[in-house]
Amino acid sequence: MRTMLLLSMLLLANTVAQAGIYKWFDDAGNVYYGDEPPPEAQVQTLDDITISTVPIREMAPPAKARVVIYTTQRCGYCVRAKQHLAQRGIDYDERDVERSAEHRKEFRALGGNGVPLIRVGDQVMKGYRKPNLDKMLTTAGL
Repeated sequence: MRTMLLLSMLLLANTVAQAGIYKWFDDAGNVYYGDEPPPEAQVQTLDDITISTVPIREMAPPAKARVVIYTTQRCGYCVRAKQHLAQRGIDYDERDVERSAEHRKEFRALGGNGVPLIRVGDQVMKGYRKPNLDKMLTTAGL
Protein backbone atom coordinates (compact mmCIF):
# COMPACT_ATOMS: atom_id res chain seq x y z
CA MET A 1 0.00 0.00 0.00
CA ARG A 2 2.80 2.38 0.92
CA THR A 3 4.62 1.51 -2.28
CA MET A 4 1.55 2.39 -4.37
CA LEU A 5 1.18 5.69 -2.54
CA LEU A 6 4.86 6.54 -3.05
CA LEU A 7 4.69 5.65 -6.74
CA SER A 8 1.57 7.76 -7.17
CA MET A 9 3.22 10.74 -5.50
CA LEU A 10 6.33 10.41 -7.65
CA LEU A 11 4.25 10.18 -10.81
CA LEU A 12 2.25 13.23 -9.78
CA ALA A 13 5.41 15.20 -8.96
CA ASN A 14 6.91 14.30 -12.34
CA THR A 15 3.73 15.30 -14.19
CA VAL A 16 3.53 18.61 -12.33
CA ALA A 17 7.20 19.33 -12.98
CA GLN A 18 6.77 18.75 -16.71
CA ALA A 19 3.51 20.64 -17.08
CA GLY A 20 4.48 23.86 -15.34
CA ILE A 21 2.38 25.68 -12.79
CA TYR A 22 1.01 29.13 -13.50
CA LYS A 23 -0.47 31.78 -11.27
CA TRP A 24 -2.91 34.38 -12.56
CA PHE A 25 -5.48 36.90 -11.35
CA ASP A 26 -8.94 37.66 -12.68
CA ASP A 27 -10.42 41.16 -12.97
CA ALA A 28 -11.83 40.91 -9.43
CA GLY A 29 -8.38 40.15 -8.00
CA ASN A 30 -9.02 36.44 -7.31
CA VAL A 31 -5.89 34.27 -7.52
CA TYR A 32 -5.86 31.09 -9.61
CA TYR A 33 -3.27 28.35 -10.04
CA GLY A 34 -3.22 25.79 -12.81
CA ASP A 35 -1.33 24.16 -15.63
CA GLU A 36 -3.21 26.04 -18.39
CA PRO A 37 -3.95 29.71 -17.78
CA PRO A 38 -6.56 31.52 -19.88
CA PRO A 39 -4.96 33.18 -22.93
CA GLU A 40 -5.83 36.75 -21.89
CA ALA A 41 -4.49 36.41 -18.35
CA GLN A 42 -1.32 38.01 -17.05
CA VAL A 43 0.59 34.91 -16.04
CA GLN A 44 3.36 34.28 -13.54
CA THR A 45 5.27 31.00 -13.91
CA LEU A 46 6.04 29.20 -10.68
CA ASP A 47 9.36 27.43 -11.13
CA ASP A 48 10.15 26.65 -7.53
CA ILE A 49 7.28 24.68 -6.08
CA THR A 50 7.21 22.35 -3.15
CA ILE A 51 4.89 19.40 -3.16
CA SER A 52 3.86 18.37 0.29
CA THR A 53 1.86 15.37 1.29
CA VAL A 54 -1.03 16.20 3.55
CA PRO A 55 -3.53 13.51 4.49
CA ILE A 56 -6.85 14.13 2.82
CA ARG A 57 -9.73 13.79 5.19
CA GLU A 58 -12.81 12.11 4.02
CA MET A 59 -15.09 14.94 3.01
CA ALA A 60 -18.57 14.88 4.41
CA PRO A 61 -21.35 15.11 1.87
CA PRO A 62 -23.29 18.33 1.88
CA ALA A 63 -25.89 18.41 4.61
CA LYS A 64 -29.29 17.38 3.36
CA ALA A 65 -32.34 19.34 4.27
CA ARG A 66 -33.93 17.86 7.34
CA VAL A 67 -37.57 16.79 7.14
CA VAL A 68 -39.67 17.25 10.27
CA ILE A 69 -43.36 16.41 10.45
CA TYR A 70 -45.51 17.63 13.34
CA THR A 71 -48.35 15.20 13.98
CA THR A 72 -50.97 13.87 16.38
CA GLN A 73 -51.98 10.25 16.95
CA ARG A 74 -55.41 10.54 15.31
CA CYS A 75 -54.42 12.47 12.16
CA GLY A 76 -55.19 10.65 8.90
CA TYR A 77 -53.34 13.19 6.74
CA CYS A 78 -50.30 12.78 8.98
CA VAL A 79 -50.35 9.04 8.26
CA ARG A 80 -50.59 9.70 4.51
CA ALA A 81 -47.72 12.20 4.60
CA LYS A 82 -45.50 9.77 6.55
CA GLN A 83 -46.36 6.95 4.13
CA HIS A 84 -45.46 9.16 1.19
CA LEU A 85 -42.10 10.08 2.72
CA ALA A 86 -41.41 6.41 3.45
CA GLN A 87 -42.31 5.42 -0.15
CA ARG A 88 -39.79 7.98 -1.41
CA GLY A 89 -37.17 6.65 1.02
CA ILE A 90 -36.86 9.94 2.86
CA ASP A 91 -35.94 9.95 6.54
CA TYR A 92 -37.93 12.30 8.74
CA ASP A 93 -38.33 13.29 12.36
CA GLU A 94 -41.87 12.88 13.67
CA ARG A 95 -42.89 15.24 16.45
CA ASP A 96 -46.19 14.60 18.22
CA VAL A 97 -47.57 17.94 19.35
CA GLU A 98 -50.04 16.36 21.78
CA ARG A 99 -47.44 14.38 23.71
CA SER A 100 -44.61 16.91 23.95
CA ALA A 101 -44.77 20.49 25.19
CA GLU A 102 -41.44 21.21 23.50
CA HIS A 103 -42.73 19.95 20.13
CA ARG A 104 -45.96 21.91 20.58
CA LYS A 105 -43.90 25.06 21.22
CA GLU A 106 -41.87 24.48 18.00
CA PHE A 107 -45.12 23.81 16.13
CA ARG A 108 -46.68 27.09 17.33
CA ALA A 109 -43.49 29.04 16.50
CA LEU A 110 -43.81 27.79 12.91
CA GLY A 111 -47.37 29.11 12.74
CA GLY A 112 -48.95 25.72 13.30
CA ASN A 113 -52.63 25.52 14.13
CA GLY A 114 -53.45 22.20 12.48
CA VAL A 115 -51.60 19.02 11.63
CA PRO A 116 -49.71 17.87 9.77
CA LEU A 117 -47.21 20.68 9.57
CA ILE A 118 -44.21 19.62 7.50
CA ARG A 119 -40.85 21.38 7.51
CA VAL A 120 -38.28 20.59 4.83
CA GLY A 121 -35.16 22.62 5.53
CA ASP A 122 -36.46 26.18 5.80
CA GLN A 123 -39.70 25.48 3.88
CA VAL A 124 -42.94 24.92 5.79
CA MET A 125 -46.16 23.34 4.56
CA LYS A 126 -49.38 23.39 6.57
CA GLY A 127 -51.52 20.35 5.82
CA TYR A 128 -50.68 17.67 3.29
CA ARG A 129 -50.92 17.67 -0.47
CA LYS A 130 -48.74 15.17 -2.27
CA PRO A 131 -47.77 17.46 -5.23
CA ASN A 132 -46.86 20.31 -2.87
CA LEU A 133 -44.74 18.04 -0.69
CA ASP A 134 -43.00 16.60 -3.75
CA LYS A 135 -42.20 20.13 -4.93
CA MET A 136 -40.75 21.03 -1.51
CA LEU A 137 -38.65 17.87 -1.47
CA THR A 138 -37.37 18.50 -4.99
CA THR A 139 -36.51 22.11 -4.15
CA ALA A 140 -34.55 20.85 -1.15
CA GLY A 141 -32.67 18.31 -3.31
CA LEU A 142 -34.31 15.26 -1.75
